[in-house]
Amino acid sequence: MSTQIPIIEQDGKAKKTGTIGKHVLRLDGESKVTGSVAYTDDLPFEGYYAEVVRSNIAHGEIISISTEAAEAIPGVVAVVTGNDLENADWISPYVGPAFRDQPVLAIGKVRYVGEPVAAVIAERPDIASLAATEVVVECDKLRSVTDVNKARKKTAPLLHESGESAAVFEDLSTVHRSEEPNVAYTYELDVGDVEKGFEEADIVLEGKYATPMVQHTHLEPFVTIASYNASDNSFKIITGNQTPHFVRREVARIFDIPSSKVEVEVPQMGGAFGSRTYVRIEPLAAALSRSVEAPVKLRQTSSESFDTSVRDGTQTRVKTGVTVDGNIVAQEVEVIWDSGAYADISPRKVKKAGYTAPGAYDIPNVKVISKSTYTNKPPGVAYRGFGVAQTAWAVESHFDDVAKEMGMDPVELRIKNITQDGGTYNGVPIEPHGAPQCLQAVIDEVDWFGKDLEQEESRGNHIKKGRGVAVTLKATITPSTSEAILLLDCDGSVNVITGGTEVGQGIITTLAQITADGLGIGVEYVNVNTPNTNSAPFNTSTTSSRSTFHLGNAILRAVDELKDQLIDIVMQKQGVEREEVIVEGGLVKSPSGEESIGAVVSSYFVGGGGTLIGKGYFSTEASSGDRYASAFWMTGATYAEVSVDTRTGKYTIDKWVNSADCGKAIDPIRCEGQILGAAVQALGHTMSEEMVFESGQQVNKSLLDYKVPAIGDVPKESKIIVVESGDPNGPHGAKGVGESNTVTVPPAIGNAIKDACGARVTELPITPGKVLKAIEEVSE
Repeated sequence: MSTQIPIIEQDGKAKKTGTIGKHVLRLDGESKVTGSVAYTDDLPFEGYYAEVVRSNIAHGEIISISTEAAEAIPGVVAVVTGNDLENADWISPYVGPAFRDQPVLAIGKVRYVGEPVAAVIAERPDIASLAATEVVVECDKLRSVTDVNKARKKTAPLLHESGESAAVFEDLSTVHRSEEPNVAYTYELDVGDVEKGFEEADIVLEGKYATPMVQHTHLEPFVTIASYNASDNSFKIITGNQTPHFVRREVARIFDIPSSKVEVEVPQMGGAFGSRTYVRIEPLAAALSRSVEAPVKLRQTSSESFDTSVRDGTQTRVKTGVTVDGNIVAQEVEVIWDSGAYADISPRKVKKAGYTAPGAYDIPNVKVISKSTYTNKPPGVAYRGFGVAQTAWAVESHFDDVAKEMGMDPVELRIKNITQDGGTYNGVPIEPHGAPQCLQAVIDEVDWFGKDLEQEESRGNHIKKGRGVAVTLKATITPSTSEAILLLDCDGSVNVITGGTEVGQGIITTLAQITADGLGIGVEYVNVNTPNTNSAPFNTSTTSSRSTFHLGNAILRAVDELKDQLIDIVMQKQGVEREEVIVEGGLVKSPSGEESIGAVVSSYFVGGGGTLIGKGYFSTEASSGDRYASAFWMTGATYAEVSVDTRTGKYTIDKWVNSADCGKAIDPIRCEGQILGAAVQALGHTMSEEMVFESGQQVNKSLLDYKVPAIGDVPKESKIIVVESGDPNGPHGAKGVGESNTVTVPPAIGNAIKDACGARVTELPITPGKVLKAIEEVSE
């Protein structure tokens, strides 16, 4: 067969202009390198400090909480419990973006080890910490369940009797709790006739795969400052959060006040990866501030992050039917998600990741069952890859197993079945996405079909080399909205105001580049403000790699509005027609000559100054007709090369190639950084990261015991390929690029290990012990 993937060329929108397609030093780079950047914990603060008291059992009924000893310590201002909040007439103490099933502090029951039960407010942090040790929580232990299969049995302890639907987001408006025990939500997809497809298949293969809960391990811990103003019943909240407008809305809701009474300010953040979405500790900090009517700072340790938000574990069953010539005719995927004690955003996760569970392939008959399951563990939240990393581990591993069963090259099988740009996916048309280009890029780089991997006999017969590939297709959050305001001053400089947050990804500089290019000015003339909901227009979230696409489009529309105003001013002043005036290169040109954009603004106002205001609005719509809604599709591929010691199971990753389609690289160097960063983060998921539980208690809840990748773990031979297919709807053809290789790295490495020694490890992380066990099982 042909080893060249048929690729449909796009409309050439990916092109260089001005600052687009060029590397620009990060505008916040110097402040980060010198340590002068201010995170939430660095900001000046006068007020009280809070410390959280947490549950030490996985499941129990709260009998009493004794606070007297803590309250007697000098410097303690108050101790607040869930019972206090339940009885207060100023708060509705349950939160959640899908179901309002999570109390701000535990009420009636505790459902996982580490759940907040009470909070001490004191004059100093050390006093609050000391007093927290004096709070005595008495519980009657209840049966707990930490296994998703046991949790769904009728005999399992029920974690939630009911859960009010939040009905906040359009795509979750029809989501309701499942009637199955401890199942928060079930998503099902049926395309064609899967049973008929299996009957028509020549080979049918089934496999089971698993991923554990993992932690985001962002370097900056959760810190929130909340200040309640009793005079006007308002709040100011300073917090590191990816969804400040949701925080404003949720805080306003639980306190039954207008959202205009809630100001949320977001400084720069030291990483997030989905952990800081929706609300985390903000409602608790606000409740504590309201209790004492004074500012309160709530700062968690890095260990407490393990109690606050994690990535769901999964157990996945994949069944695939294929013909002898390599056409996949049917696939069934069942994914059981370990979503922990509270639903958070898991209904959206199981829905979106469920839809793309079949991978990047056009399969005529598909059945997907995807279930979010409650267990007595910390809540599973959004995480880079948003569930697709877990499903792709299963499906991309299974793909190689199917190819092996057929005696077919695994890349050849992928080429034969990959969904094409402008083709169909799950039986409906799909927008251009770039998956074929990403796969082609990595196989071309290593000459997959033209060059076999040579074994290094000098290292001994026990060292086996292997190679593997994986590819992915992921949707972005849709529908969603972004708005932008540009303030053009009379000196030609611009202030950019959006609700986009800087989590370390470089969005400040990207938005400055798009603005500067649009007006034809230097990036040094652009300032991008950090978000404050009192001034920043709405932005759904800084998640799902949506910021460049959505905020970039909003900025381009605001730029167009500014240009229209500049043209109107010159038309009125000079009496010329609109088609005679253009704005380019920072100048307004007309038959009478040219002026800088700043001079035009200055000429319009009196009093020594003036500002033109451009506004841009960009929104994507929900699914309609026969198309599945995704504003754009994220795609990428990974090639991995490994050496396995068959005596010990120890392996090294000798080489990798990672590609991702960014549509158009606004800044190629930053795109490379996002691709490499995603890959390295996934390296941890592959080799070592796993939250280990014993009787509901996590036993490796610190970065001393929970191993994340170090620089020495990165393959010595590393290649990053930025694919630019030109998204037809993106700003300059650009789209998000930060998640694809978080998805593709683990299965590519797993496939390489299988290729090297014939042993399939089905559960992440791939430890030497698991590899050795798999080798022994193959040898039996």
